[in-house]
Amino acid sequence: MNNKRIYTIIIGLVLAILLILFACNTQKKSGSELDDGQDDTSTGTPPASSPDQDPDAIDLYRVEVIRRLPHNGDRIFTQGFEIHDGYLYESTGRTAETALKKIDPANGEILLQQNLEEYFSGDMYFGEGITIWKEKIIHLSWQKKIAYFYTLDFKKTGREFHYDTEGWGLTHNDSSLIMSDGSRFIHFRDPETFETKRTIDVGVENLNELEYVNGSIYANVWFEDFILVIDEISGAVTGKIDASELFCSQLNKQTGAVLNGIAYDSRSETFYITGKKCPDIYEVIFEKKQNALITGHRHQDFLNLSGA
Repeated sequence: MNNKRIYTIIIGLVLAILLILFACNTQKKSGSELDDGQDDTSTGTPPASSPDQDPDAIDLYRVEVIRRLPHNGDRIFTQGFEIHDGYLYESTGRTAETALKKIDPANGEILLQQNLEEYFSGDMYFGEGITIWKEKIIHLSWQKKIAYFYTLDFKKTGREFHYDTEGWGLTHNDSSLIMSDGSRFIHFRDPETFETKRTIDVGVENLNELEYVNGSIYANVWFEDFILVIDEISGAVTGKIDASELFCSQLNKQTGAVLNGIAYDSRSETFYITGKKCPDIYEVIFEKKQNALITGHRHQDFLNLSGA
């Protein structure tokens, strides 16, 4: 074999090796790009290891008013608010003004009202939140520490639950009654016994009227012009809804006129909100404004964030 032929063979082998290495490198790069693309498409969020991701992120929302209804009647110190079978049920407080009302959400007309002192001779309670469970209204008292049962036409059933905290807000999911007591805690209670099943720590005091929607608890905070969105499992605040532009939020708070009352209508997928002593009921949606990264949202500091 002459030198020229040997040289040709060596050059061919070198070129073949280079081509193989180039092909392998190209395939590896393409596979990596495909994997990255699949991750972005399937999750819609950065990978868990991304430095841009913050587990304490909350969303900020504004209130978009669809329409305004009159908050009728002589008892509008709202403590509980709930939609059931197309009607709006409201409970009002203060000892001499505690009542249950059934309202037409189309126009705000009071269809039925029961002033509850008629059931209690000299032993009336300060009414608080309500929820409807198995076609019965469960009505909390503030400091009497008793929950009373009523029919949907506001007849007293005689059934009661006793508890060891104050009573503020009440709602429910598919398996538990969900109750606030004016503290930073929310209690999940057995609907048949009212025993506490578990408690979550939201990290924000004065949690008041509650509503439950698809794994989230919406909570008024006493004397504040916003609504919190809370994860029902962890208690983490996942959203803050700025309601400061509503007339309800601009009344004299020192008279007790504060934002309170959240009811979700699953048929229209809208919320109804109001306040104590507020002349209006608003049908609204909550529109996301921006995503905020807040590392200290379990402290009162984050509450000072502007909704803008």
